[in-house]
Parts: sequence; C-alpha cells; structure tokens
Amino acid sequence: NLFKMERKIEQNESLAQMKDITAGCFAGAIGKIIEYPFDTLKVLCQIDNTNIANQSTLNITRNVLKNEGIFRIYRGLSAPLFGSCFENLIVFWL
Repeated sequence: NLFKMERKIEQNESLAQMKDITAGCFAGAIGKIIEYPFDTLKVLCQIDNTNIANQSTLNITRNVLKNEGIFRIYRGLSAPLFGSCFENLIVFWL
C-alpha cells in the first residue's frame, strides 16, 4: 500500500533512537531556518510604519537586503533555532 507507513525494525534500539533524535534536530533546524526570515520581515514591517502603506512586501524585502544585508534577516536566530531543534527532537523521539 502506497500510504501505509511502517517503521523498519532495527536490531539495535539505541541506534533507532539516535536516528529519530538526529532527524528531529535536522527537521527543527531546517524548518526554523526557512521560517525565520519571513517572521523577521513581518516584524520589521510592523515596526517601521513610516511608508509601509505604499510599499509591497517584495519591495520591503529588497530594501532590507540592500541596506542591511542578508544577515539582518537572520539576526537573533540562535535562541529560536535551539528551541525548535529541541522541540522537534522530543516530538520525533517520543
């Protein structure tokens, strides 16, 4: 069956748990790395309301990247990244 998900039985249960923990950490990290810039840009749009009504989201993004660089949208990522990794670690592990 195409939609039937079965977990392959591992001979070593601790190896299976380590795989789950690793997959959870990577899933949390990748998800947060993809999501974080969008959240940062949303917050920047909410804070800077001077000419926001006349600008599109793409234009705001372009201006932030041009004026402050790519690292601006990832500033402050470490704490949410750690939290997301830990949260997904627990979800995948249990």
